[in-house]
Amino acid sequence: MLFKRIEPLLKKPPFSEEELKKKRPNLPFWASLAAIGLLLWLVYFFSAPGSLMHQPTKQAGTDSVETKQEANNPSSIDTSTKNKPEQEPNEQAPFSTPPKEDKRKMMAFAENPNLENMQRSLLRSPPIGIRNPAPDTNAVVDREIVFSWEGQAQEDNMLLEVLNNQERIIKEQKIPLHQSQLTLNVENWPEGLYYWRLMGKRELYFLGKFKIIHQGSRE
Repeated sequence: MLFKRIEPLLKKPPFSEEELKKKRPNLPFWASLAAIGLLLWLVYFFSAPGSLMHQPTKQAGTDSVETKQEANNPSSIDTSTKNKPEQEPNEQAPFSTPPKEDKRKMMAFAENPNLENMQRSLLRSPPIGIRNPAPDTNAVVDREIVFSWEGQAQEDNMLLEVLNNQERIIKEQKIPLHQSQLTLNVENWPEGLYYWRLMGKRELYFLGKFKIIHQGSRE
């Protein structure tokens, strides 16, 4: 009984064809509008500065190759030291060690403590008076030096020796009796501080010193 009552309702459509046409949406209009929106979005996506189309593409393995090239070529790495001004060759940093040439020159003019003490210990008046180089003066010579004295020793022969500041004998010359002067050519001698002594077989008569500075070094 119930089915018979419902059956006419099932066979009868809920809406007529005219009502369906009114309720059916306008599909072509909405489809066109959606297509236009999608097209605009695609144009914006591919034309934006940060889009994938504007990013540079790299081949596979490029990063590793560039890293290896930078490791093998340190000059390609940009460092801040490139922009620093280089120090001039002649400019020396404060408290730096002097060059070897200057150090050697300083050592050549250094006083010898042993010879300096020996020179100060000669307090007595010797029988020979020294005229040149004058005692207690900083004698400086260039090409030659003249040793001269006055008075006579108690011995027939005396010996004149020239030493460097390392107590190495550079020149020795026997002085005959009655000779009171000796000239030495020192043009080819190295610059530095030298000591000279006038001595006999039994005693030392005098110990003095002088410096050799060639003319080219003074300018």
